Amino acid sequence: MAYRKYNREGFCVEPMSAHKIENAAFEARKLFYHDGGQKYLNVMDLIEHKLPQAWESFHLDVVCPEDLPGREAEFNPFNFCIRISEPIYEAACNDDGHCRFTVAHELGHFFLHRNQIPAFGRPAKGGIIPAYKHSEWQADTFARNLLVPRNLANGMSVPEIQTVFEVSHEVACIVAGEQVKPTYIPHPTQLSLGI
Repeated sequence: MAYRKYNREGFCVEPMSAHKIENAAFEARKLFYHDGGQKYLNVMDLIEHKLPQAWESFHLDVVCPEDLPGREAEFNPFNFCIRISEPIYEAACNDDGHCRFTVAHELGHFFLHRNQIPAFGRPAKGGIIPAYKHSEWQADTFARNLLVPRNLANGMSVPEIQTVFEVSHEVACIVAGEQVKPTYIPHPTQLSLGI
């Protein structure tokens, strides 16, 4: 059987379907925002206030870029800590779509992987992790569904999704089912981080 390879470093975790992850994101929205029906989700309020109130063991650290070399943020499943680079944090506070997605991605790791020990699941060098078992694919899928629930974006155009949900063009294209252009333009925070 051929598996779709996810082109990012990550860990092998418990398998999850896209549908199961979509449901987990919807449940997370409902947990903190009751009906889950509002379109714009304030991920910074969620990560700074609501999550620490609900989970005493969770904590957030905003760190200097040098403390996260080559990364924008990370989740540590052993101490339930999300560390975010200061430029990413500040941009997310200012509703930058890319940085909001980064925060939502780390929330995905918290909600999906906090009870797993991914270090034991790393494949051998050159090994392929099927997407449905890939920690980064799962966190990306969670983030996309947390920020833009499909039922709330039905029938919307890419520009509408970008504006209403405050997400990047890439995320809006994926949600709308349009092909994402394969060009890569570094995000301004990546330039300042030297990435």
